[in-house]
Amino acid sequence: MPQLMKILEYRDPVGDVMAARVPAGGEAAIEWGSSLTVRESQKAVFLRDGKAMCVFDPGRYTLTTQNIPVLTKFLTGFVYGRGNTPFLADVIFLSIGLFKDLKWGTRTGSELEGGGGIPFQDPVFKFVNLKAFGTCSVTIKDPVVFLSTQVKTAPVFRVGDIQDYLRTIIVEALVDTLGELGKSVVELPRFYREISAGIKALLADEFKTSGLEIVDLNIGAITPPPELQEAMNKRGAMTAIGNLAEYQQYQMGQAMPEMARSPAGMSAGLNVGAQLGMAMMVPQMLQSAVRPPQPTPGVQIIEGEKPDPFAKIKQLKELLDMGAITPEEFNRKKEELLKTI
Repeated sequence: MPQLMKILEYRDPVGDVMAARVPAGGEAAIEWGSSLTVRESQKAVFLRDGKAMCVFDPGRYTLTTQNIPVLTKFLTGFVYGRGNTPFLADVIFLSIGLFKDLKWGTRTGSELEGGGGIPFQDPVFKFVNLKAFGTCSVTIKDPVVFLSTQVKTAPVFRVGDIQDYLRTIIVEALVDTLGELGKSVVELPRFYREISAGIKALLADEFKTSGLEIVDLNIGAITPPPELQEAMNKRGAMTAIGNLAEYQQYQMGQAMPEMARSPAGMSAGLNVGAQLGMAMMVPQMLQSAVRPPQPTPGVQIIEGEKPDPFAKIKQLKELLDMGAITPEEFNRKKEELLKTI
């Protein structure tokens, strides 16, 4: 027998309930004259045979045909007596407030942030697998549509029940937006705002058919796989280095941690100072090998006197034998000196 209800209300102590039936078991026997309390940021929906018939906005109501004429049509066929004879109905309370900071992202097992990936055709790096995650805020825009498409027959529908759906449609819209944007992965952080706006625009109709509205969508990060990220870091380091001298110092700095971890780490560690000194000396030796000496204050350079290119080539050969420069670097500098003859 349905539970007799004289007071209809619902309180969510946690704040994560989007929709809840009262009573949770299904239809309630509601007595005429019962009170209905719909709190701020709530709406109450009466259903007959699973179909929404009445939607109540926030407020306090006394359920009588005189006070609420819409119930007369709603109850046709239900009333089987007079006075306080109860009638049967499904009553569902919905929260129409803002549900904030809902996570979305590419799949990684049970977690949302990181892992998995989406295929992306990068104009520079070709096909890469991107990871992405962020947050969004949604609200129930149309309670009746939301009940029929999302809640259905669930006694309680929490915000966690919709996150898989949100993640799926947001990631699909992200793929389309990135394809239309046509930017390389290294440029994407500058376009997060435009990407968010594009996703929201693509999802407007999808959310409407679900009775929802997406209010905010934020992108936490869009990142390439680790191997591509490492290559991008090295490329950035090379760009920042800018010349051979600084590049060799950079190589030495990169090699030092590896030497310390090697089986011969102790002996390598003893030579770190010497190797670092060599790394700092090599640029100066290279510069002196290819540039003429600068005049010293008070010393006059005789017109027509030129540095001996063969002596400079000899210095370069010594650097090559020491392993301080590569054969390619030696040949390139030698050709430059020979052109001065």
